[in-house]
Amino acid sequence: MPPEDRAWLLTILLTFCAFRPRGVGLVDVGVAQVARPGVACRSDHAFWGHGARVVDALTSATFSPPGPSLYTPEARHPIVKHLVRASHGPPSMPEVVLGFSADPRALWFFEGGRGTLGVAFKAPVVIDTIRLKSSSARRCSPRDTVVWGAIDMPSRFHNITAEMFNQPQTPMPSQLMGPMTIKRPRLSLGHSNLAWIPLAELRDIPLGADRSFAIEGVSVELSLPVHIVAVQFLRNWGDRYTCFAALGVYGDLYDRF
Repeated sequence: MPPEDRAWLLTILLTFCAFRPRGVGLVDVGVAQVARPGVACRSDHAFWGHGARVVDALTSATFSPPGPSLYTPEARHPIVKHLVRASHGPPSMPEVVLGFSADPRALWFFEGGRGTLGVAFKAPVVIDTIRLKSSSARRCSPRDTVVWGAIDMPSRFHNITAEMFNQPQTPMPSQLMGPMTIKRPRLSLGHSNLAWIPLAELRDIPLGADRSFAIEGVSVELSLPVHIVAVQFLRNWGDRYTCFAALGVYGDLYDRF
C-alpha cells in the first residue's frame, strides 16, 4: 500500500476507532496457566488510542492476500452472499494490530512465515504481560514468536550484561541489527542510546488463541522501562502468508524521564 494511501486510510478510519479497554484472558506462567485478576481492566499500552504507534523501520511490509473470502462471513441469501464475497473487506495495515479499526474482521498480513512488528509507546513501560490474539483457526496465524524490548542506556539503571537474560534459540532479526544491538558478552549500544533485550519466547501458540503471557526475569525484577517492543514472527501454522489480529502490552508507566 503506498504511503499516501495508508495515511489517508488512517485519517478516515480514525473517525471510527472505538477507544475501549481491550480485555485479556489467561496468563501463561511457565507450563501453568492462571487467571490474573484485574488484568482485563488494566490499560493496554499497545493500544492506538493510548498513543502506541507502528515503527515502519522495524515492521515487515504489508501483504494483501488474494481472496476476499478471508474477511467475509457467509450470507444466507445467494445474491447477498455473492455481493459480500466480491467485496474486499477492511484494509490490511499493521495499525489494526493496535486496535485501530473497530471491524473485528480486520487483520494485518505479511508474506511468508517470518516477519517483525515494531510498536513504540507514548511513554516507556515496565512490561509484565504480553497479549497475542490470533484470528480464529486460520493456518496463517502465528505459531512461534520472540518478543524483544528496546530499553534505554543500561548504565543509567544497572550494570546489565547479556548473560542476565534468557537468550532465545533464534537469532535477532536483521531489522533490529542496526544501532540498537545486544551482543554477547556485553550490551553494544549505538548512537541511539537504546539496546534490545529479549522479553519472551512463545512457542506453539494455539490457533485462534487470545492469550496473555507473563513476562518474568531481569526486565521485571529490575523494573527496566521499555520504549519499543518488536514481535519477531518465526513461523505460522502452514500458510504462505501470516495474519495477526492484536497485540496487547500491560505494565506500569515509567515516569522518571
